[in-house]
Amino acid sequence: QTCALPISAITNTNALILGASTVGSGTLNVTAGGAITQTGAVIQAPNGGAVSISAGANPITLTNAANDFTSTVTAIGTNVSLNGANALTAVVNSIGTNVINGGGPLNISGTLTNLSSTATIGGSGITATSSAPTFTVTGLTTNNGAANLTSNHLVIAGNGALGTGVLTTNGAAQTLQSGAITAGAYTLAGGAMTLAGGSMTLTGPLTVSPATLLTGGATVVNGPTANVFGTFNLGGTGSTTLTNTNVLAGGLLTGMGTLTGNLNSSGTVAPGNSPGMINVVGNFTQNAAGMLNMEVGGTTAGAGHDRIAVGGNTVLDGTLNVLQFGGYLPVQIGRAHV
Repeated sequence: QTCALPISAITNTNALILGASTVGSGTLNVTAGGAITQTGAVIQAPNGGAVSISAGANPITLTNAANDFTSTVTAIGTNVSLNGANALTAVVNSIGTNVINGGGPLNISGTLTNLSSTATIGGSGITATSSAPTFTVTGLTTNNGAANLTSNHLVIAGNGALGTGVLTTNGAAQTLQSGAITAGAYTLAGGAMTLAGGSMTLTGPLTVSPATLLTGGATVVNGPTANVFGTFNLGGTGSTTLTNTNVLAGGLLTGMGTLTGNLNSSGTVAPGNSPGMINVVGNFTQNAAGMLNMEVGGTTAGAGHDRIAVGGNTVLDGTLNVLQFGGYLPVQIGRAHV
């Protein structure tokens, strides 16, 4: 099939199978009342027009390795699978399991509820944004390219192999639910991320921008540096191993749990969730701009008052705030409490 007209429309009330197709500079609209599949590649001319593929509530499977879409592809269906030999820009409005692969870079948006994606050309990145109520990412492979994920309710529930690429996430409610993420670095650009399960292995820095990172049952390993501009909340379970955790101006380290590595603070460290304990398996250095907030509401460490236990050396500069809560009136405040 060859189409070079300004507009080409293919409509079928039932399932539709596309043969090998060459599309010129015009637009391509494909609509079917059943599933849409292919037996040959769809190749679009450079700077081609928009491509629209609609199967209603039915699957779309266009996975020929030689497909080459040079303009934006809009796909409407359930369980959408698209493959492009080179870069691919896709707007996917679909529930179910969606697999979008390409040479890369890949730019994916729409109301998709689920995504697995691979950029096969080394260094190519994946950008995925979904406005669905929940956006679940079940697999990412970028071959050393970056991955940028944005959704108001983002769930990562599968493996992510980014190599040296940087993972960036943004959204009001984010969760690492399961799977193993390996990346050159991780940036929480906004919103809140809960590391509830799985693991995150980094060879570069973990950066918490003005956002909230809550560690839960996940394992964070081999991270050389965490730079905290927002809130880093130790959730009490899981494990966090970082060579250096730097709480910077405006940043906050709080919660309960164990932080393996050195802690350096020019921001605020406030153990516990009124109250609680933080264990630092390493050194703790508070700089002149740093602030350490310790709550006192009883005589039992972790239950009645905050404690920070440091396995290495401690250097305290800056400000120490001892805060009363719960109406407690101590007889004395000394080493028994702080």
